[in-house]
Amino acid sequence: MTNIQQIEIIQITPEKLESIIEIAIKKGVEQARNIFSKPSKQEEYLTRKEAAKKLKISIGTLDNWTKSGKLPSHKIDRKVLYKETEIEEFINKASL
Repeated sequence: MTNIQQIEIIQITPEKLESIIEIAIKKGVEQARNIFSKPSKQEEYLTRKEAAKKLKISIGTLDNWTKSGKLPSHKIDRKVLYKETEIEEFINKASL
């Protein structure tokens, strides 16, 4: 079995070739920007006091909502913390 490669020869002006290369480079740079410019948001955690304040509720109500599963919490070491993004999602759902 022989491996035959087909070569196509086309005529192109230097200006057209330059334009094709420029477009390819711009696309590559734009893709790289999209990949690397996205800020890596580190998750922020709130204490019980901060979460209650953000939700404008008492700590007792916060504890009740946590125990009932209405609001997710995270135990880190011996502290109960709340993800800020989950608090914001909760607020957005409640305002619908």
